[in-house]
Amino acid sequence: MAIFIGVHSLPGVNHQDVPDGWKRYKVAALNRGIKAITAYYSDIHKKGYCLTEANSENDVERAHRDINMAPEEILAVNKL
Repeated sequence: MAIFIGVHSLPGVNHQDVPDGWKRYKVAALNRGIKAITAYYSDIHKKGYCLTEANSENDVERAHRDINMAPEEILAVNKL
C-alpha cells in the first residue's frame, strides 16, 4: 500500500469542527479497506490534511466522497 495526503480547503471551518469530519473519514476509510492514519488542520490557512494508507488515489478519493468531503488534491508521498 502507498501513503497519500488529501488536501482540503475548509474556509468556513474552525478547529472545533475538524474532529467530527476526521471521525467520519476514518469510518469511511475502514469501510473501503484503507487506513486513515492521521490528520492535521491549519486554523491560519483553513486547510486540512489527511494522511491515508491505500492502494490507489482513487480509493482515497472515494472514501472522502462517501462523507461529502472531496479533497481538492491528493498527493502520493514517500515516508523518509
